[in-house]
Amino acid sequence: MGYYIKRTNLSDNGSFTFIGKRYLCGFKAEPYESERSAKNALDLQFKQDNELCPDFLIKYEIVDEDVAKKISFFDILKERHNDVWMRLADCKNIKEDLPILVNIRWEWLKLKGKDIEGSTKEDALIQIFDLLDANSQYYLTDVSEEEYDELKR
Repeated sequence: MGYYIKRTNLSDNGSFTFIGKRYLCGFKAEPYESERSAKNALDLQFKQDNELCPDFLIKYEIVDEDVAKKISFFDILKERHNDVWMRLADCKNIKEDLPILVNIRWEWLKLKGKDIEGSTKEDALIQIFDLLDANSQYYLTDVSEEEYDELKR
């Protein structure tokens, strides 16, 4: 079992990533062998972040590899946009939720290393459309070509 550094940018709507050895992000990064080595790396990351982006509010945590890998798209959505998550759970999403859903799904795919395997933001968009369709919210998937292009950017 290993450990990752969970780096949450509180200045940017709570976006986060997991950092492993050699400061690679996501689960393609090799985890630290011990909590102590992760803590030492966290100290270095903290100093580097303070030098490069002193105005950002960043939260750091040491996270067990097994716990980190169990984080779901829905966990991220609920943590950052509880209102959108509640509408999704109630099958009552509105069109304004689409960019949030797509961006968080894309972030989750990158977190899982799917971008390295060839997934794109358009894949995230299609997955969200499939989810909304399964929730009988197919009317939200009726977007213009311009809206589609904007969502996949």
